[in-house]
Amino acid sequence: MGPTVAEAAALRQLRPMFGIRHVVLAGLLCGLNSGCGDRQPTVEETVFESTGTVYALSSADRDQLVLRARKGDAEAAYRLWQYYDFAGGEDGIPDASDKSNARHWLEAAASRGHEFALFDLAVITAEVDCRQSRDVLQRLSRRGSTQALRSSASSWLQEPVLRC
Repeated sequence: MGPTVAEAAALRQLRPMFGIRHVVLAGLLCGLNSGCGDRQPTVEETVFESTGTVYALSSADRDQLVLRARKGDAEAAYRLWQYYDFAGGEDGIPDASDKSNARHWLEAAASRGHEFALFDLAVITAEVDCRQSRDVLQRLSRRGSTQALRSSASSWLQEPVLRC
């Protein structure tokens, strides 16, 4: 059973954190391809599911995404990152190999300009490369394609780890 209406409303107030953005706020961001623009779904429209369910792929779907990603499809690379990072890859149990694959596909998507990949990579690497992460988040806070992305990037810029 999902959260109550009050709990869902409280979750909306959370500062988007890595991971939570994908698990809880994914429905609030309307997905990457739904075309809903800046409109946010109501609590009733929001679906709460486990990351394993949301990001799992059949082997045929995974193979198709790999082919597309190798040809330069940033969205396919980003989806592969989600699969390896959140769903635990082929066996559903995250291990070092899955994390390595996840990082590879996230970097591939980011290098092709995928905004959400840029955001996620900036958050993940903030402690290692503060200035680069801050620069990416500043750019997304000003010119991100959705209000949710601009707001999330702005929020992250307030974190102590990005005061470099």
